Amino acid sequence: MEKANNNVIPDGAAYECCNFIATRIGSLAKRKGQVKLNITGELPAHIQGLHPFYARESNDSSLIAMSGGLGYLWEDNKFEEIDYAYNKEITVVAGKEHSLFNAALFNLILFNDDRKDTEDNVEHFVIVDNPRAMPNKSLFNQCIFNAYPDDVFPLDPSEIVVFDDAVHFVVGMNGKDRPFKWDGNRLSFLHGAPMRGKYPVLHKEKIFCVDSREPSTLRWSETFQPEVWPAIYYWDVNKADGDKITNLQKFMDDLMIFKNRAIYVLKGTAMEDFSMLQASSTIGCVGPLAATTYRLNVFFVSEYGIFVTNGSDVQNISDQIIPDTWAKVNHEYLYKAAVTAHNDLLYFSLPYEDSRVNNLVLVYDHQNNAFFPMTGNAGSCYCFYNEGQAAGVGFYAGDTTKGFVNVQDQGEEDFGEPIEAYWKGKFFDMGMPEIEKKSRKLFMQDSPDTEEVAEVAVCVDYNKRFNELNYNNLQYYRSKGLTREYNMDVVSNRWQYLSPKISHKRKGKCEIRGITIPFKPKRRMAVSE
Repeated sequence: MEKANNNVIPDGAAYECCNFIATRIGSLAKRKGQVKLNITGELPAHIQGLHPFYARESNDSSLIAMSGGLGYLWEDNKFEEIDYAYNKEITVVAGKEHSLFNAALFNLILFNDDRKDTEDNVEHFVIVDNPRAMPNKSLFNQCIFNAYPDDVFPLDPSEIVVFDDAVHFVVGMNGKDRPFKWDGNRLSFLHGAPMRGKYPVLHKEKIFCVDSREPSTLRWSETFQPEVWPAIYYWDVNKADGDKITNLQKFMDDLMIFKNRAIYVLKGTAMEDFSMLQASSTIGCVGPLAATTYRLNVFFVSEYGIFVTNGSDVQNISDQIIPDTWAKVNHEYLYKAAVTAHNDLLYFSLPYEDSRVNNLVLVYDHQNNAFFPMTGNAGSCYCFYNEGQAAGVGFYAGDTTKGFVNVQDQGEEDFGEPIEAYWKGKFFDMGMPEIEKKSRKLFMQDSPDTEEVAEVAVCVDYNKRFNELNYNNLQYYRSKGLTREYNMDVVSNRWQYLSPKISHKRKGKCEIRGITIPFKPKRRMAVSE
């Protein structure tokens, strides 16, 4: 807890820690490790998006990963590049050349990439299987031809890809390229959707999204028809505020719409009864993956901190606990933040200090209102995937810099290497700050499951070295059962304030059940009146 001086924070709190977590009373444990899913084959770049796919007609399931603008499917213990759909229908406009064809052979055209109109609005169509048989542009103003997959993929390799389920397939959008779908066999266009759609979410059996060319307008598909998008199905969300929509979250029976500095809630089931309420006019969400719905609340990252809302009340949950940590977050790249919930904990993956990618995870225990900083396990995106009933649901994170999908909460090491963790307790004064105390021993109790014991050190009376608190390692003396005994040296055995430090840099599980420091009060110290 950084808000209070480190001698008055609650007894169970720490003023600084990393990779240790305490979610149970009387237990301080090192976080779990992680392993690479695709250890035998790295994808071309960092992971842009992850999503599971479960076929409705069968028991087949698959994990989709986007990397380098390409789609990959996890099959037979490896990622295989997803087949693109041939015979894609692409609208073209006469009068300009298309890069796919030689202008000397074909009097053509430019791919209709920037038009707001979809194929449904084109008056004259002709489907041509052979590009050489393309009709003369004087006969047709517009036409559709079968394009090759390279004309569409790869997508922009730097953009975040957001997925959600539709009726019979998964849809993906990044706000820069044309929305696509995965039907279990191949990738293809999501017909009818806004050409620059982003933030797809299934709500009321409709796909909702935002076109990046109209960043304050919400659009949606027909019910149960994700490729039918009537032109009248849109809602302008305060277009005059100079802000833009950044995130869409399905929240109970409503749809929560985030801007950078505002929150709105869409109520109702269809165009006829939709209504919108404003939940906040000052606080919003920073990015497409920076919010998650958990139980009866939405937790999200704002430029002002980490917040929670129930659709009406909005609260900052980080300001009173970790203001110093939040001050070091890299706000320029905060839009890359990724948020999820796992095992009754919230995970906030953030870019920290001068990092341009997520490199710090703040794990939030909402029951105890506590944050636990973690390093080495940040994700660009998160996903939960069930390979089968025997395997159970796995917790996956996209690597922020490399082409790996990392399985979380696996073992006690990070990719075979030890996790470095430490915990610094408050400065205890035993309720008698004016009195000097003397201690000869420190006792630390391990969990029965501990594989490699931790080191222990103490700092007395705020002793500093090179402007940092100076912790002296204690000498191990002996053990009895699960209790280890340490000798307090001459530097540490007399104190008014004492802070313990636990550190662990070895492989294996580490869990501490308690620390005891017997002491004797000495003569009363002189206190000026």
